[in-house]
Amino acid sequence: ARAKFNQLIAYGDAHAQRVVEQLDTAQHQPDWGAWLPWLDMLSMQHHSTIDVSKLGNTLLIYGDEDIIVDAKQGSLISKRSNKARLELWQDCAHAPHLHDAARLKDMIKDYTGHAL
Repeated sequence: ARAKFNQLIAYGDAHAQRVVEQLDTAQHQPDWGAWLPWLDMLSMQHHSTIDVSKLGNTLLIYGDEDIIVDAKQGSLISKRSNKARLELWQDCAHAPHLHDAARLKDMIKDYTGHAL
C-alpha cells in the first residue's frame, strides 16, 4: 500500500522520482492502508461548499498535475475570497513541499514576511 500511495502522490510530477524517494525515506511512516478510505472520502468532497467568509489571508499552493485535489478547487476558493491567493505550480503533483522545498519556503516567506 505504501508504494502505491507514494506513486499516487507523485503521479504526473516533473520530479516524480525524487518525490517518491523522499516519501520512501520519510521517518514518519503512517498506516498506508488507512489512507485509502480517506482518499475515497476526499474524492466526494468539493471546495465549493467551503464558507470562505471567515477565511483569513491564505496562500493556496496547488500543482497543475495533482490527481488527488484538482487545481480547479483552489481556483474556486481564490475567486470566492479576496483574502486567498492561488499559486499554481506547473509540472507539480500533490506534494509541492517535496517537488521544490526551497521554492515553497521562499514563497511562504514572501507571503508572510517570516522565514521558516
